[in-house]
Amino acid sequence: MRRAGANMEEEGIVGLGLRRRTSWRERGSRSGGGARNADDSDLILRKTNKGCAHMMGMARCSTFSSRLQQGSKGSDINLDFLQNLQQLCSDSDSNSRLAQLDLVSPATFDNQYYINLLSGEGLLPSDQALVTKDYQTRQLVLLYAQDPLAFFQDFKISMLKMGSLGPLTGNDGEICTNCRFIN
Repeated sequence: MRRAGANMEEEGIVGLGLRRRTSWRERGSRSGGGARNADDSDLILRKTNKGCAHMMGMARCSTFSSRLQQGSKGSDINLDFLQNLQQLCSDSDSNSRLAQLDLVSPATFDNQYYINLLSGEGLLPSDQALVTKDYQTRQLVLLYAQDPLAFFQDFKISMLKMGSLGPLTGNDGEICTNCRFIN
């Protein structure tokens, strides 16, 4: 995986010495909490970081099949994108098929996700809704698509805030010695 953004660990942005869960499964189930007090940029970035919106990776056809239905065609989906997805997911074994969440830069952490949303190429309905359902979130998508530095800066701030949600204390979890691996 390549990153286009600044290295947060080297810049001292990511807090070191924090307790974390000891398994990937426990980390994935960690509650997001505090959403009522978050502003729109926090919500978009939290949505992006907590698995509701997806900047990188792949999804099974079954997770976005509602976007492929004839009746759901609308101004929110790029027709070429739709046709490519329909072709990929047309076989009987389509539930085992995977589509890239970002067709342009699938292995790069960058702001292409937001550019894709503006082009009607959000794979999952919840992702595309960031552009189509709310004026304020659409404005943030526009900002992040046009200004990668704004995206990276807000992403860093959001990561710091998320790191302080429901911190582990006492004997729970572990102090990580290398943030890339479980001790």
